[in-house]
Amino acid sequence: MALPPSFLNDLRDRVTLSELAKGRVGAYDRKKSNPGRRDYWYPCPFHEEKTASFHIDDNKGRYHCFGCEASGNIFDWVMETERLSFPEAVRKLAGVAGVPMPETSFDKQKHDKKRDILDVLKIARDYFQDMLFSAAGAEGLSYLREKR
Repeated sequence: MALPPSFLNDLRDRVTLSELAKGRVGAYDRKKSNPGRRDYWYPCPFHEEKTASFHIDDNKGRYHCFGCEASGNIFDWVMETERLSFPEAVRKLAGVAGVPMPETSFDKQKHDKKRDILDVLKIARDYFQDMLFSAAGAEGLSYLREKR
């Protein structure tokens, strides 16, 4: 799905992480947060903790957990918390922002062909990696280790 960058930027401008996160992370830490600066600290929704190590900066449109290293933007948030693909996350965020999705030209045959090629490449990668670390690949592996 080819979406215009201007549409994605518009979504970033209209939807804040703090609004998206509000239902998932509970109340922000009043001591560490500065709502006037659009800067919020919460317990991380991605791992169990009681302290506020999860930071949302609405000015930058980014989140980061200093405990588990989870980080991203509004699209990453929706994909991670709701287990959606990127196109599904964009569609959801467009609904939240009240913006219609732009018309895109999606070529299913081209997409399927690309997916098939990637699948074949993954199979080939796995095969050659297995061969390299098997008895049959010992000589090649030895050569590669010598060339470091």
